[in-house]
Amino acid sequence: MKSNYILLLLVTIRLGFSDYLYAQQDSSRPLDGMCEQKQVSDVVFHLLKINSKKRGTDSLDIKIGKLLLAIIPGLGYTLQSGITGVVNANISFYTAHPRQTNLSTIFTNVEYSPVYHQLFIPFIFNSWLPRNTWNFQGDMRYYKFPSVTYGLGPNSSLEKADRIDYDYLKIYLSIFKPLGKDFYVGVGENMDKHWNISSASSNTNFKLYTKKPVTNSSGLYYCIKFDSRRNSNNPQGGFYCNLGFRTNYTLLGSDNNWQSLILDARKYIKLHTKRSNIFAFWSYDWFTFGNNVPYLDLPSTSWDTYSNTGRGYTQGRLRGKSFLYLESEYRFDITCSGLFGGVVFANAETVNTTENKTYQTVLPAVGTGLRIKLNKRSKANFAIDYAVGVNGSRGFFFDVSEVF
Repeated sequence: MKSNYILLLLVTIRLGFSDYLYAQQDSSRPLDGMCEQKQVSDVVFHLLKINSKKRGTDSLDIKIGKLLLAIIPGLGYTLQSGITGVVNANISFYTAHPRQTNLSTIFTNVEYSPVYHQLFIPFIFNSWLPRNTWNFQGDMRYYKFPSVTYGLGPNSSLEKADRIDYDYLKIYLSIFKPLGKDFYVGVGENMDKHWNISSASSNTNFKLYTKKPVTNSSGLYYCIKFDSRRNSNNPQGGFYCNLGFRTNYTLLGSDNNWQSLILDARKYIKLHTKRSNIFAFWSYDWFTFGNNVPYLDLPSTSWDTYSNTGRGYTQGRLRGKSFLYLESEYRFDITCSGLFGGVVFANAETVNTTENKTYQTVLPAVGTGLRIKLNKRSKANFAIDYAVGVNGSRGFFFDVSEVF
């Protein structure tokens, strides 16, 4: 779940663990020979007069299979959840020498909101076998998620907000095999189950569309992707394109037979300057086919994998049978050390429905943001963005690593 605010103190505390977690990767080097790269923990530990050797960040020795663990408790805040209690856990390991094999990762981020009694338990992994011969990916989540929906189609409005409650279980498992340089094919199974679905209002698209308190979607997933990025946390160049097709079957436990197609394309252009200045472009297009797609499985704002589409709008602001999204961003270093950076961005989104097959309304947004280097080896940033949409929609959006 994308947070609209995370306590900076929590992030600062986390840096010591993140630095240790990535210390066994490539060593930090000065940017284009100009100056030494810095991250927030370098400043914090310098102020505390803690020697880097005492915190174990200078060692580049690698023990294959050793788990590097970080568990961080803290507090957060989102527009959807209010104040939340958070426990982050990160595990990283290599199955072979890092020159031959990508880093495998496991991530969970447990959140609880006492205000709305919301509970989020995600478990995400990305595991690589030696020499990247196989890649296993999984995204499993449980949400107890009272939230707001605004109806279907491009003409939905904030005045149509409807509070809905439900429990949600998501299990996505995939396996990928490389067929050539940067080119992969994959297959998997996707399952979405919503239950205890309820709404206080009876005169909404949600109530008319949702006929029962339980929905099940289960199907096979087929994917082809090209990925020339070398660092997905903060790409310094390259191209990414993922085309995934999902087909749901009643034989696999789905309530109805329906299909979805997602095209996720990203391009990064590094400018030839002494600092890390980059133009980034993102297109995320999501289509569903069939007349019985469950309401909560329909394409919607900020319901992509990492909940990052639609900065400037709340999650679920637009929902329809298909969703088109385009964003561009200019990223630049503020300091030579890379400790601080900035972005300016613009995006636009639209949806349609079966009854209205044209994309009549486009919601644009613009914004700017600050980047603070969390880890100079992984190039992960703490992202603080402020975006403005139409009809008074605006807000802060926080993330770890780049938005795309």
